[in-house]
Amino acid sequence: MQLFEVSIGLWIVSEVVYRFWSPAVRWLSGLIGLPLAAAFGILPNEIWEEPGEYWWFVLMWIPGLLAREAPAGRRRSTPWFWVGCASFLLAYQIWLTGTADHEWCSPDSVVQAHAVWHLLSALATWAFFKFLRTERVREREGAGALGSRQA
Repeated sequence: MQLFEVSIGLWIVSEVVYRFWSPAVRWLSGLIGLPLAAAFGILPNEIWEEPGEYWWFVLMWIPGLLAREAPAGRRRSTPWFWVGCASFLLAYQIWLTGTADHEWCSPDSVVQAHAVWHLLSALATWAFFKFLRTERVREREGAGALGSRQA
């Protein structure tokens, strides 16, 4: 597993912990890495059978360990997160076909897998940017009451 795949997993685990923060989610957050690893072709039984090979799996608990308090902000539910995920996963699948030994890799073709990968990755980045811009700081409980007492 490369740094790229591990960082994607860490980011998605971080998003789940941010969105659904609770003590239970914090401690179970690393298990979210199992379906993510499966998306990259690594099945859970492989992880359990060869822990030395898949040592990086323990890193999936880092977001939960670091998130000691509920986040101060909240992101709106928008389709941008899902557009980014779909675009990224499609880009990744196309990237896998961009190798010289793949039957779809044709250097003389007008449409190059590598170019499509770049375009879809750019779309994913833009969609995630749009999603992350929806974050707003939550109002603290009791802040309104304190403010009204002072007025």
